Amino acid sequence: MMNTTSSPHESNLILLATAGDMDGKGLDQLVYTSAASLDCKYFAWQTLADAGLAAWDTAYRPQEYPEGRLFCHQGQLHWRQEARYSGGKYFHTWRLVYAGPSSLLVPGFIQRDNFLECCQAEELLVRLWGERLKNQPDWMEPRIPRRISYPAQKTGRWMALRLIRYRKNGQIEYVRWADLLPWKEER
Repeated sequence: MMNTTSSPHESNLILLATAGDMDGKGLDQLVYTSAASLDCKYFAWQTLADAGLAAWDTAYRPQEYPEGRLFCHQGQLHWRQEARYSGGKYFHTWRLVYAGPSSLLVPGFIQRDNFLECCQAEELLVRLWGERLKNQPDWMEPRIPRRISYPAQKTGRWMALRLIRYRKNGQIEYVRWADLLPWKEER
């Protein structure tokens, strides 16, 4: 289930910046500094065996997750582990992408040339898995063999992820995660 609305002012507020070829310690430091600047609330991760969504806490070590993102209404940090080959050996580095206001960008990133400035931004709400049963703290989904916990302040029967899609000439150029909200049944 999805709901889309146009948000033309959004593209003027957001810029993309990247940082790459970092070791795990460099990734952790830049994520912690940027997350504090953006005041990130949510952490989504993906590993080979699992994926999840939780409230962000500095006890998490980003380098322990091959792919992850921190997000809030102001912006997003998205990282991914990449394999490199040099000198006859493979090794791993990290790439981090910042999407947020230029005023909150911390040192360590390289700003992309107004990449999103000419894009049309549109909001998209995507209903998440699981239905919350009365008087239960978690959500249940018959196709997922465990309880689902969403780190939301306001909750409802279903939850939704608010995304911002940036389009240029009809093509989606970038998608950022923006918030976690109750899904309203009338959508």
